[in-house]
Amino acid sequence: MGADETQYVREVSTIDPNSKTFTLSSENLSLSNIMKVNEEITYTVAPEDPGKTQFTQQATMTAGSLLSRWENLIEDFSLKRFQQNAQVGREGFLHVLERFVHMTEASSTTN
Repeated sequence: MGADETQYVREVSTIDPNSKTFTLSSENLSLSNIMKVNEEITYTVAPEDPGKTQFTQQATMTAGSLLSRWENLIEDFSLKRFQQNAQVGREGFLHVLERFVHMTEASSTTN
């Protein structure tokens, strides 16, 4: 499509200590005239077990008006690709969280 290798995304992270909620909202800035993608990920205390975290992820994808003839095909392809990437992202973030837990546990045992 002739796009640069560098793409830009705007992400806003919000932490609400009162409700114990962490929210990540993102939208693509690059190529948004072709495909607009908005994603929201939320981590909250699991209602059935306060010792666990509930993960919620949703995204909307809309093909731009330049591609109206191909809109459904592009949206379907993009959705499948998003689902694949979302799984990788969840696994990566879980790995980061696990490292923080191990670092915190190690720090608390040395103090």
